[in-house]
Amino acid sequence: MADGILLITVLGTDGPRLACGGNDRPGWALSLSGKSKKPERVWIPARPDTIMEDGLLLWMLHAARAESVLSLAKKLDFPMEGDRLEFADVDPEVRRQLVDACIASPSGGGAFILGDERAWGWDQIGIVEDFKATFTVAETVYDRYDDTWGLITHRSRSWPGPRKPT
Repeated sequence: MADGILLITVLGTDGPRLACGGNDRPGWALSLSGKSKKPERVWIPARPDTIMEDGLLLWMLHAARAESVLSLAKKLDFPMEGDRLEFADVDPEVRRQLVDACIASPSGGGAFILGDERAWGWDQIGIVEDFKATFTVAETVYDRYDDTWGLITHRSRSWPGPRKPT
């Protein structure tokens, strides 16, 4: 079980946010607006070794809307509609063709990927080096967030420096 969050977003905007989390099984949740309370899309990877590829595919299709990837998805009759997709239900060859199209697409980047070794898929972060699109990757040193219901505040690690300017 991973206990970190992996986030893909465009900084400084109320634009799309894609987060990967979960307990015993990871899932990607996409909110197309920073103001959304509920994700518009949830994708469940079929295998643990494709978490990052599946997330970047979701980003390129629904957030960045990369034209070459969108047209191939339409041609391959990939399920674009609906709020939930289980990758176990997708033909592996169709998925592979779409991931390859994402890697080759120069558009759709400019996103910021944030996470750490505790997050699902972080061990696969090196895949972004293969992409033609630009991504910025940063590892967190401290995080604090409320759980889904606002009942518990999670803190990880300790604050990396003085709490107040001296």
